[in-house]
Amino acid sequence: MLEESSNLQRLVALGLTSYEARAYVALIQRESFAAAEVANITRIPRQRVYDVLNGLVQRGLARVWPGQVSRYTAVPPDTAVERLLAVQRGALSALESESHDLANALGATFASGREASAPLEFVEVLREQSLLSERFAELQREASSELLTYSKPLMR
Repeated sequence: MLEESSNLQRLVALGLTSYEARAYVALIQRESFAAAEVANITRIPRQRVYDVLNGLVQRGLARVWPGQVSRYTAVPPDTAVERLLAVQRGALSALESESHDLANALGATFASGREASAPLEFVEVLREQSLLSERFAELQREASSELLTYSKPLMR
């Protein structure tokens, strides 16, 4: 039972739901099953088992043989695992492409954010008269494009 549980978890890791993994593991145990048999063996609710089995059929992991009572059969495990891997590879490829686009879009914002400065970085408050003229002269020498000043008279 531990081995079966491990296999179920590995199938879920490849993209199956828990119900789908349980149904697939049941289907590989013999040639074919009716939906009701799968429901009984796997304890998947009867109202869900048809959706689960049809999901496996749509993914190419099982086949249905129509008749008075439809029968379901699993595709070989190597084929099933390869199909699940192909879906995961496609999803990873799409995610990788989307990630590159996202990194580029965010990179432009990041770069422009490094060029912008907060307005308060340029505000300097000088309260001592002796430092005011010295600092003002220094700012004039270092200014590359413009120097904006605001002077408020001292309150005495």
